[in-house]
Amino acid sequence: MKHLDTFSMFEESVRGLTNQMAADFIGLTLSNADSLIRESGRRKESYTVQRSRKRTLISSVGDITFTHTLYKDQEGRCRCLLDELIRLPDRERFTPSAEAKVLNEAEVHSYQHAAEAIKINGQTITKTTVMNKVHSIEKELPEMKEPPKKKKACEYLYIEADEDHIHRQKCEKEQGCFIGKLVYLFEGKEEVCKGRRKLISPFYFGGLYGGSDQNAVLWEKVDAYIQEHYDQDVLKCVYINSDGGSWVRASENYVGKSRLVADRFHLMKYINRVARCTEDKENITKGRFYKYIYKNKLLAAKKLLTRILNRYEWSETVSDRMCRLRCFIRNYGREKVIDLVNYRREPEMVNAVSTGTDGMIDEPQRKRYTAKQRESQRYAEVLHGTLSRNSTVRKIFAIREQLGNI
Repeated sequence: MKHLDTFSMFEESVRGLTNQMAADFIGLTLSNADSLIRESGRRKESYTVQRSRKRTLISSVGDITFTHTLYKDQEGRCRCLLDELIRLPDRERFTPSAEAKVLNEAEVHSYQHAAEAIKINGQTITKTTVMNKVHSIEKELPEMKEPPKKKKACEYLYIEADEDHIHRQKCEKEQGCFIGKLVYLFEGKEEVCKGRRKLISPFYFGGLYGGSDQNAVLWEKVDAYIQEHYDQDVLKCVYINSDGGSWVRASENYVGKSRLVADRFHLMKYINRVARCTEDKENITKGRFYKYIYKNKLLAAKKLLTRILNRYEWSETVSDRMCRLRCFIRNYGREKVIDLVNYRREPEMVNAVSTGTDGMIDEPQRKRYTAKQRESQRYAEVLHGTLSRNSTVRKIFAIREQLGNI
């Protein structure tokens, strides 16, 4: 009772003592069970004692230490009857509850967090130990529920499919990544409170499923679940929402009555991407797309998309030429751009020469034009001299000149 003045310390002390008492009680119970087996008449008929030893297990309440005895049966095999009674594999360090806690923590947090979560009055485990526990999970997990005797009557089902990139680690360094696939099936959504909804009867499928063969296995599992749980005479359609990845598109080949659709998030993403291909003066394109799609005006949406696609292809050509122009300038200098212009125009000028335009202006015409040009220049110089004496007029002309440049 020395910690009563500091209640948090008092609480921790009681919790520690309680866990220690629970671990001691479990260890004592197992040791007593081992003694009962050893004294059993049935045991004496079939098994001979070899030796007794201590065994320690990591549990959710701390280390459990107990005595268990090794026997030899009539065929000469060594067996530990207590371990068999409590379904404890040889060399196992964890109780089922402790291992389940580690796996739960590892699923939400990191291996290190899971390792620290189990340190209660006993052994210290490493994140490598946690990783090994995760690694030992069976590849094909068993069904925890039996198929229903009566199948559900549901007209529409919905599937969300997505992927995530999982970093591959080797020698404590990231080396590429894996792609984890997640598929979940549900019957719809219901409102929990304002602005929040939850899935109705969701069921999840996931794993790496790399390659087309394994991807087929994944979707066959989804289809088998639907066949087992839903009345096919009532079911009309299975909508598969996704970002349009190839592994998701393959689902149509395996899931019966399925139809691929773009979910709202990716639909908005695609519309925004298309809208960026339009000019500023057509900033209403995004709104028009929404309007056409939600009002089921698919023909109008298709026409708008075709127009944008044509502009996109033109823009693609412009981008290509701009890249080439920048390389040309870096290679040969800006002064050579004029040569590039002349090079482009040369094929057009071949037609002009062939029509007889060369020599169209004769020498007398050229002399008369030169004389008029000189006369106009003298007039401009006189006018400039006159205006230079009037500052107001000069300012007005300067302002007009600047406006003209704009």
